[in-house]
Amino acid sequence: MSATWAESHADLIGKGTAFARDRETVGPGHVQRALRVGFATACLLLEALEERGIVGPANGNGRRSVLAAYAPGDRVLISASYHPWHGHTGTISGPFSTPNDPDLKWTVALDDGWSTAAVAENDIRRVQ
Repeated sequence: MSATWAESHADLIGKGTAFARDRETVGPGHVQRALRVGFATACLLLEALEERGIVGPANGNGRRSVLAAYAPGDRVLISASYHPWHGHTGTISGPFSTPNDPDLKWTVALDDGWSTAAVAENDIRRVQ
């Protein structure tokens, strides 16, 4: 995937992310109809979403599983009572995982301006 394509299509990537997050699977046909783009653009968009950890790789029928309910830039509240940053809000800056703990987590830049937290997806809630 060309970084220039992704940079020049940032708005489309945002729309594609919002579209994908409300589904379990997405494919090029879904993207074409929903966003009114051509097949090649839909495929490039899905590749960009895969690079960002939003969708998984294409399976045999072209559909991709949606992996993430959140995306960089989303405002969230850390809701898990056991988490040291419980009750704090922040902005998701990206996905996070390690080889020892492959479950998807999110890096959250906290509103205090200097702290970040790695938080499991089920421990955060979207806020406005």
